[in-house]
Amino acid sequence: MKNQRLSWLYLITVTSGSIVLLGYFFDWSFLMQVRSTILHWAALVSSAALVVGILNLARVHWLRSVRQAPNWGYSIILIASLVVTTMVGVITGPISPPMMWVFKNVIIPVEASLVAALCIALVYATARLPARRRDAASIGFLLIVLVSLAGRVSLEGESFAILVVIRTWINQVWSVGGLRGLLLGVALGTMATGIRVLIGRQRPYEG
Repeated sequence: MKNQRLSWLYLITVTSGSIVLLGYFFDWSFLMQVRSTILHWAALVSSAALVVGILNLARVHWLRSVRQAPNWGYSIILIASLVVTTMVGVITGPISPPMMWVFKNVIIPVEASLVAALCIALVYATARLPARRRDAASIGFLLIVLVSLAGRVSLEGESFAILVVIRTWINQVWSVGGLRGLLLGVALGTMATGIRVLIGRQRPYEG
């Protein structure tokens, strides 16, 4: 029974993946309709998974608050924020002025603060890197970080022109090149995983 169920799952997975993949190469009306339906189903399943994840998050923090685990006050704040934000969004709509106020005055400042904290942590780690590893890579990384930060600093409305030029060149050449390389690697890894699923070499639904 289990093998039969897995065979049906494998057949459904291969068929669905093949239809979606062929829809990018052949502009057939029937194929496009089936592909669109499958993508809509995938979006619904993803939405349901997001709801389950939110409910599980609320459950975990509710249990932490009930048991008064360490820092359980933060769990109360999270649950209260979740309930209030959800009620406001359901009552007034996702693009209503109250929700936009929440995004502009709560979410965006929190994200900016997290990015600022991450930047400080990275600079601190970079400053300590040469003390642990005194090689060309670590020293070069430290110099690039210092030049990039100095290129952002303005003194009485004027910046160091040469530092700005170097920082711009680093951002447009090295940073963009590295980012594109990472994205290409992610894309190739995703394609390889998809192909392994389609040919049956990898079956994530078995576990």
